[in-house]
Amino acid sequence: MLSEMGLEVCGSDYSSSMLDVARKNLERRCKDIPLFQCDYRNLEQRFDAKFDAVVCLTTALPHMHTDEDLLLALRSMKNRLNKGGTLVLTQGTTHYTLSLPSIEVVVNREDFSRVFVKEQDERFQTIHVLDLFHSKTRMESARYDIVYRILLDDDYRRLLSEAGYKDIRVFGSYDMAAYDEKSTRLIVVANNE
Repeated sequence: MLSEMGLEVCGSDYSSSMLDVARKNLERRCKDIPLFQCDYRNLEQRFDAKFDAVVCLTTALPHMHTDEDLLLALRSMKNRLNKGGTLVLTQGTTHYTLSLPSIEVVVNREDFSRVFVKEQDERFQTIHVLDLFHSKTRMESARYDIVYRILLDDDYRRLLSEAGYKDIRVFGSYDMAAYDEKSTRLIVVANNE
């Protein structure tokens, strides 16, 4: 989307398999966007350039379980931003989504279903993912777990302030509505001044 808006972009991910998926998706869309494997805690090891914006999407940061790792990542992103540059973070974990029932069917097609069974305490949410393949050619299941650090609006304000960001704003939707206890998205925008 960003490249279609005329912006010059590049991408990175820690996972080589996710980069393979991204490359295939870009090829299908006839997009030539450079992709790099790197850890966002050490972006300077891969990127010399500075950017007007760094975008970290879909609950990527909560994979970091300690303040030390989170601050390392946020500072690394800040160090790759031009003066006046913008950091954008998004996630689906909110006060509201944490209050939803612990079992959620997130995909339910004729041949495949994915079920989330969620557990949480004060600091972490574990999502037990159950993939069910149920077609004439494939009948099997797979299970794996994802453990996220629970990071909400006040956590981001604290961490971003400590990492040196300014003008930290938190939204509850892509239309830039204010974040509140009923928001289904958490979007954070901060500046490198």
